[in-house]
Amino acid sequence: MSSRSSHHLFKKILTAQLSLT
Repeated sequence: MSSRSSHHLFKKILTAQLSLT
């Protein structure tokens, strides 16, 4: 379960970083 949540968070951060750049 923790792994799944981590993956979701990672994707969110990745998207945010892409938007920021």
